Amino acid sequence: MHFSRIQSITMFGLLLATLVYAPGLCAQDKDGDPKPDEKAEAEAEVSGIDFQKNYEQTKAKAQAEEKRIMLVFGSRYCQPCQHHAESIWSNADVGESVNSRLVALKVDVDVRNEELEKFKVTVIPTVVLAEANGTMIGRFEGVVFFSTEEATTWFDKKLKAADEIKDLEDAWFDDGPAQVGIDLAAVQMELAQPANAVATLEIVADMLEEGDAKIPSVQVLIGEANYEQRKFKEAAANFKAAVDLLPKKGKEGWKARHMYGECLIYTEDARGAFNVLDPLFQEIKAENDTYLCEVAWAYGTSLGQTGDPAKARRVLIETADAFPDGKEVDQLRAVAAIIALQLGDIESAKKEAKEIIEAAGDAVTPAKMTAQNVLDMVADAEKEAEGEGEKPKGEGDK
Repeated sequence: MHFSRIQSITMFGLLLATLVYAPGLCAQDKDGDPKPDEKAEAEAEVSGIDFQKNYEQTKAKAQAEEKRIMLVFGSRYCQPCQHHAESIWSNADVGESVNSRLVALKVDVDVRNEELEKFKVTVIPTVVLAEANGTMIGRFEGVVFFSTEEATTWFDKKLKAADEIKDLEDAWFDDGPAQVGIDLAAVQMELAQPANAVATLEIVADMLEEGDAKIPSVQVLIGEANYEQRKFKEAAANFKAAVDLLPKKGKEGWKARHMYGECLIYTEDARGAFNVLDPLFQEIKAENDTYLCEVAWAYGTSLGQTGDPAKARRVLIETADAFPDGKEVDQLRAVAAIIALQLGDIESAKKEAKEIIEAAGDAVTPAKMTAQNVLDMVADAEKEAEGEGEKPKGEGDK
């Protein structure tokens, strides 16, 4: 899942967006012009993946070997693209996983080429999977792999879905039951086809009789597919329909309420989002459940958008402290560091960002990238403060 879950016109929302968008940003110099990664200049020609020289050669080889095609769209100015080149594509395990099933081509978006238009690529990094004849299976925008294991697992899941979709489509169009439609929609989502998934699931919803136990979960699935298309008003309606049918307690009900509140954030109904997320957060906190880590992010956003970023920061830190092994807690800490910067607490922002980077070690993570961005912003703020003869403010300053 690689588009920002925070898309807000408020400063708080823009700062939080750095967390999710940071992996997809290109390195830039102070004037805003791209600055190529120096290590990328020396990228080795030989890698774990056997990349072909051009698209026609790639198609010909794929057809001859009865394999599918993988196209990797990137740029030497793109930090995650260079991370992939240096640490993922060059890995022997990834090479074996890809070369045995796919014929690969690396496409440089800085050079005019037909593939950009053919596959409608507007974001980097993007991975496209296609049949040997060039028919696109799925376009996966903003894909960033932080480990070789993550990459090989990703390819396994996508290729499994590609193998399954034809049989599911045949069964579905042959008047298959509702469950076949649900299974087909899941595969369509796996292959980045959310519009097709919505169309499938809406037919499923019409097939179900009133009171059918599948109705709430189908509404959640439609909501997720609309969410992936950034159709947040439609997604909010889907999640609200599920909320009205599900019990409040329990993971399924929590998820529906969580996603409903999150969609309200995107539709700029900050107060409505807070009214949904505040009681949900308190309920899950009372249950001491690790799902709190996922809700904390959206709840903190609603707090920031309703004018209380300081409380949002406390919520994120307290949640991360309560569940140190919870899902993506390092990202909660990274967002807390961004908020500290927003509040003018430069010393805390710098300290927390350094701790995130040190804890990550050699691993590349979204939180580590965000923390580095925080340090870069801190450095700029300190230079500006020095130029004005001011001292950066710390937590003890009034």
